[in-house]
Amino acid sequence: MIRRLFTPGWLALHLVAVAAFVVLVDLGRWQWHRGVTRHSVQNYSYAFEWWLFAAFAVFLWVKTMADSLEDAGTPPAEPETVAPVVAPVPVVVDDDDDDPELAAYNRRLAELHAADQASR
Repeated sequence: MIRRLFTPGWLALHLVAVAAFVVLVDLGRWQWHRGVTRHSVQNYSYAFEWWLFAAFAVFLWVKTMADSLEDAGTPPAEPETVAPVVAPVPVVVDDDDDDPELAAYNRRLAELHAADQASR
């Protein structure tokens, strides 16, 4: 099961993760030294931010590996049978006397519904 983490795709991912970690830590160190030379709190906070990004990259890398190994150990689930959805029967209300445009629209909807029911 661990062999799965040594396929070419995973080796490329390991390489990217290690490179990202190294770059992020180096950016944090650069910000830290810049803060020392300029006595800037902002640069110190950026340094911690870069180190948090590096820690998050490691977390994602480990989480992705753990999820992949977990998925490899479980057999694929069988598809579930889903009950058919039954649409409720529309209630026809005849209060369209005031608006002829609304009455025509509702008649057209009733025709479409009847045609849909007849095609089933």
